[in-house]
Amino acid sequence: MLILSCLFDEEAKYLLPGVDQKDWNKLAGVSFNLFTNHKNSAMVGWRYDPENDIFDFTSYIHDNRKVLKGEPEIFKVKPGESFSVGIGFKKERIEYLFVNDNEKFRITVPISGNWGNWGRQIGGWFGGNQKAPKTLKYIQYYNQLQ
Repeated sequence: MLILSCLFDEEAKYLLPGVDQKDWNKLAGVSFNLFTNHKNSAMVGWRYDPENDIFDFTSYIHDNRKVLKGEPEIFKVKPGESFSVGIGFKKERIEYLFVNDNEKFRITVPISGNWGNWGRQIGGWFGGNQKAPKTLKYIQYYNQLQ
């Protein structure tokens, strides 16, 4: 299981034109493929919602090159509010647990089958077809990977 503790504040906010604002960025995760993060990987997707001044988080999975996004299952966090997320790997599903002071939020995603017994941590990146409009800063700690 991968466990992350995170804090997104004013430095992580950004604005992009049109529909690009709703693209998912990747926080971190685990890949079960030695050569690519785009096959058999599970990450945390995130984006900033400027209309509501809130950060959205969800599951973001590449299952044999098919992208599985957690929408409409979205965990919402206010700027400056810390939270943790755990990603658990089962034979035919991936389980996400988001936790903050106010709630626990679960997402379970079925996958095509067993991805194997080993995985490597992968870091975050700004997603979609636009580059990050500025240097984005947020705090992220890996608590454990088993």
